[in-house]
Amino acid sequence: MGTTTILEIVEFEEDATDTVKFSLLNDALDEFELGMAGKFLVSLTTGTVSLSSTQCRNRILDASGALSGNAVIELPASRVGFWVIKNGTTNAFTVDVTLSGGGAGTRVTQSTCIWIYADGLDVYPIPNTGSTKL
Repeated sequence: MGTTTILEIVEFEEDATDTVKFSLLNDALDEFELGMAGKFLVSLTTGTVSLSSTQCRNRILDASGALSGNAVIELPASRVGFWVIKNGTTNAFTVDVTLSGGGAGTRVTQSTCIWIYADGLDVYPIPNTGSTKL
């Protein structure tokens, strides 16, 4: 069975039974829901937390924790997509979002919620015309 290119949703085989098709369709709908509205809680204290491809399927990454040093949320290398990043951490340290393997990252100010875009090389903030205060 193949998968879709971006969300890696399993595709039907031509000779699949109805039971298999329904099962795959339900799995695909679950993946689609994560991609549109799923939230993953990222617990931070200090250092780098590397997220898996599965964790990054969630549209919202919700960072929390009492920071004891600067922290980095690292997305998998070559990852492309849009995410909402909520920084609910405490203490006077920074939280950056980067891709593993280098490239430019984006700083997420405490008590804010921002959109980011990753193009597979760098992570960019998406300008917001409204309030970002939590």
